[in-house]
Amino acid sequence: MPHSGGGGSHSGGSHSSGGGSHSSGSGGGGRSYRHSSRPFSGSRAYVIYNRMGQSRVVYTDQPNYHEEMTKGMYIMSLIFGACFLVPGAIAILAGLGMLISSFSFGYHKTTLPGSVDQSITILDEAQHLSVSETATLEQSLTDFRDHTGIIPAIEFTEDASWQQDYTDMESFAYNEYICHFDDEYHLLITYGYGAENTGTGFQEFHYETMWGDDLGKTAGEKDEEKLRNLLQKELARANGTEVGSAMSRVFDDYLAYYEAKGFGVDVDRLLPAVFMCIWGLLFGGGGVTIILSARKQYQKSQEEGVKTYKINGTPKILYCAYCGSNYYAGTIGTCPHCGAPLRAEES
Repeated sequence: MPHSGGGGSHSGGSHSSGGGSHSSGSGGGGRSYRHSSRPFSGSRAYVIYNRMGQSRVVYTDQPNYHEEMTKGMYIMSLIFGACFLVPGAIAILAGLGMLISSFSFGYHKTTLPGSVDQSITILDEAQHLSVSETATLEQSLTDFRDHTGIIPAIEFTEDASWQQDYTDMESFAYNEYICHFDDEYHLLITYGYGAENTGTGFQEFHYETMWGDDLGKTAGEKDEEKLRNLLQKELARANGTEVGSAMSRVFDDYLAYYEAKGFGVDVDRLLPAVFMCIWGLLFGGGGVTIILSARKQYQKSQEEGVKTYKINGTPKILYCAYCGSNYYAGTIGTCPHCGAPLRAEES
């Protein structure tokens, strides 16, 4: 469906559409946990074995304490890292897209399908325009169409006429577009002749631009704004007389504007694009760091063979009946030295 590119009037101007013990933990409001080689109030005993079968006891008030990274902890770290990585990657891709589109080299001519009626439309039922004005305007519109691929159309009417059924010209222009054109390749400008303003002595007028949605590659917001500015200047200067000639000058200048396009930078898109890329790099980089760190810790835990076991009550040392090596009751099931089955409790 077509969209408004803004419009204006004489009085209102133009408008757009818008050991010892130690404590560990994080700072701030996070909980700090205590770890010690001796029991303390509220502590629970954990036995840690290394790959050589050597053991030591740690007392801590930290729930589910582990010195090694378990598989569950590893998976949770990966998920947590992905929560940063995925939004960061999306932000980078979106930012790169905006960054590329913020640079322009000339202009992109719209390719018109063969099924689209490319004839120039000038609606002037009240015959405000002279024959020469109409011919000159038609030539200007034709030149603009041939160079840009945008099919311009202009409708001249009376303010008193369209105001009978519409409260604003944007609604009128939209309805006129869908009534006259069944494609999205037209640029319709509606112009309403108004009465003379007795206070200022100037002729009132209203105009509106309505763009087909398939013209986006050729005309962006900056281009729509440029057309509004040209219309406002020339129509205010015409003051209700020789409006057709004013429209001709508008499209001649508008075509010159397109032809003069070289390398350009849309700062309004460039700055948000750069910000989005930086935000994405920081956010995504944080996710990558978390994932790589978790992977490194998990691999290190697997290589060191560290295992942590929670003890209910006081740790008790038992001895293997086969080789005599010691171990803590309720932890491992086989002897780390000879591989023999171990008792869970004293017999």
